[in-house]
Amino acid sequence: MRKLSEAGITVGCLTVGDPENTRSFLAGAGLESYVDEVVTSDSVGVWKPAPEVYHHSAKALNCEIDRMALVAVHAWDCHGAKKAGALAGWCSRLEGEPGEVFLPADVRGEDLIDVVDGLLAL
Repeated sequence: MRKLSEAGITVGCLTVGDPENTRSFLAGAGLESYVDEVVTSDSVGVWKPAPEVYHHSAKALNCEIDRMALVAVHAWDCHGAKKAGALAGWCSRLEGEPGEVFLPADVRGEDLIDVVDGLLAL
């Protein structure tokens, strides 16, 4: 998150719940200064991977959908972002392999630093 913030990238966190819980988590982890916006799917009335969630996120971040990248550890989430027209960076730490049923992420990495470096290189 620091690397993205220092590169001048707007950083948002997308949650399915109460944005205050996410803000509290970020503060506890010392990450709140790197996050510009916390976006919740509650505002849309549907959950990920519905395309409306990613479009809502792009609007909340004042970003064109094709210039936004979702970073996630779930292949289904990256798949949803890709279907909505966004870029995706997938970290393999939870799932190992994304599965053939999902659209491939634009960037894959073993950890979040690999994924961020790959997205910044695009």
